[in-house]
Amino acid sequence: MSGLRAFAILFVLFTLGFSASVSGIKAADVEDGIVAAYKAVLEAEEAGADVSAVLERLNVAGEYWALALVCFRTGDVECTAGNTELAVAALDGVVEDAEVLREEATRKSVEHMWIALGGSIGGVVAAVCSGWLGWKWFKQRYHRRALTMKPEVVEDES
Repeated sequence: MSGLRAFAILFVLFTLGFSASVSGIKAADVEDGIVAAYKAVLEAEEAGADVSAVLERLNVAGEYWALALVCFRTGDVECTAGNTELAVAALDGVVEDAEVLREEATRKSVEHMWIALGGSIGGVVAAVCSGWLGWKWFKQRYHRRALTMKPEVVEDES
C-alpha cells in the first residue's frame, strides 16, 4: 500500500506542478492578451470609435482574471483554472473587434474630411461666383443709369 500511496502522492504533485506550469503559460497569455486588447481598444477610441461594447468585454475579462489571481493566491487550482478559462473566453475576438472599429472610425473620419473639404471648396466657389455676378449686375445697372441721365445746367452763384 505504501507504494500505491507514494505513487498517488507523486501523481498529485506532478498533476499540480503540470497545472501550475500550464496556468503559468496561460497567465502570460492572458496578461499579454489583456494588454494587447487594451492597446487595441485605446487605438480605436483615439480614432473616434464607440468602444463601449468592446470595453465591456475587456472589463469582464479583467474581472475574471482578477478572480483567477485571487484564487491562485489562495491555492484553489480549480477556481484559478476556471476563471482563467473564462478570462480567455471573454478576451476572444476583442482585439479583432477593436481593430474593425478603429478601421471603421478612420474610414468615417476620412469621409467626413472629404465632405468638409468639398463643402468648403463649393462655398468658396459659390462666394466668388456670386460676388462676380453681383459686380457684373451692379456695373450694368450703373452704366445704364449713367447713360440715361441728362446733364443739368447750374448757374454759378458767385
